[in-house]
Parts: sequence; structure tokens; C-alpha cells
Amino acid sequence: KVDKSLISIFNQNDQKSYLFDANPVFAENDEVAGFLLVFSNIENQNIKATQKSLNDKRFNTFVQQANVGIIIFHGIDMVVDLVNETYAKIVGYTVEELMGNRFFDVIPDAETAFRPLLSNVLKTGEPLYMYETPFVISVKGQHVDGYVDLVYQPARDLNDEIIGITAFIVDVTDKVVASKKIEEASNQLHFAIDAAELATWDYYPSSGKFSGNARLKEWFGLDANEEINLNEAIAAIAERDRERVSDAKFRTLQSDS
Repeated sequence: KVDKSLISIFNQNDQKSYLFDANPVFAENDEVAGFLLVFSNIENQNIKATQKSLNDKRFNTFVQQANVGIIIFHGIDMVVDLVNETYAKIVGYTVEELMGNRFFDVIPDAETAFRPLLSNVLKTGEPLYMYETPFVISVKGQHVDGYVDLVYQPARDLNDEIIGITAFIVDVTDKVVASKKIEEASNQLHFAIDAAELATWDYYPSSGKFSGNARLKEWFGLDANEEINLNEAIAAIAERDRERVSDAKFRTLQSDS
């Protein structure tokens, strides 16, 4: 059984040119049993065209199988030359709805925010990196929003002229939403601690680091920027309570606590 090509290289001497393909041959147990080597004699004038066809095919396969969203725009009209399923799902459209169309004709809601950015990449040739960027679009009457990491890279032809843009996109909505929830919960906790005038402390057994908030340090007669030594902190506790605090700390560190 011949699987997909592993390598394809051109070897050209003074007289002839060859296209060389190496393909793995698998046994019935799916282990590689050998290789099928194919040499094809091709005309010199067809070398570049054949090589370009092979390269385009491999590139298209790479784009379609990528785990990140990829889209390629052509010209100032931002016509979609290539787009993968990952990108289409992020923006709420199908590959077929995007391919061959002017991007902002399909997604007009994105034009105000993103056309100036794309136009600047075309004009300057400078790539653009954007992280945790919010977006809001309307897809077939449905509201779609989220956060994405974006890279806009100028696409150049063989003469190094800018002919379009390759965009890479990663949906980070879940990460950003989770981060915001953690931040919100942390702010609420700090508000409650301050409102109740509570002293708090953290202890990391692996490193032995012990730290407390400003109120705890104030109780121990320390400045806000001074560190608290755990042993000294326990020693400062009244003797009648010291053993109880030490026992509570020990129990907390047990896996079944």
C-alpha cells in the first residue's frame, strides 16, 4: 500500500531533470516494510510549474489540517484565496461561504475595526500581532462574540511584492473568560477581607515561604514591606493557643483534610 509522499525533490543536471518521490510501503500490520521510489523525467520548462503545483498542494494540506485558524486574503479588496475549517468555525461561517468572496462582504460587521489594520499591513509590510482581542459580529441573525489571538502577516510574490495577507487566529475566549472570572472572584474576596478587617496569610510547604497581608503584619508590629518568619509568627502566639494552631496547620497539609 502506497501512502502519501514523504519527500519530493528536484535534481537537475546538464542534460535531464528528474522528479523524485519516496513513498512508504506498509505491511499488513501497518509497519513500514519499505519504500517505493519513483523517478520521472520532466522537461526543463516544466520544472518550476511542477514544483509550484506540488508546493501549493502541500501548503493547502497544511492549512486545512492546522489546529489554528488560517485565512489568506488577496489584494486591497481582501478576496479570500484560502481558508481552513478552523477559521470558518471561529467566525461562524463555512469555508464555502468565505472562499472566493471579499471578506468584508461576507462579514461586514468586522470592517470598521479590522479593515484599517489589514490595510496598514498591506501598505507597510509590517506584521501585526494582537492578543486577547475582543470581537463582535452578527452571523445569519445570530450574535457571535469572543476573544482571539491574531497574527496578520504580509504575503509576498516571487518579486517580493506584497500581494495579500496571511492571517492566523486562535480562539482564546474560554481562557479569557476564565481569567476574568478568577480576577473577579479575587477582587470580591479582597473586598470582603478588607471590609471585615481580617488578617490573612499564605504558606507554601514546598518552598517554606510564609507571607501575610498588611493587617497581619500590623498585628505583629511589622512594616508592610517586612517579611514574616513562620517560626517567629508561631512563637508570638499565646502559649495556650500555640499547640492548637500548629496542629491545625499540620491537619490542613494532610491529603484527606
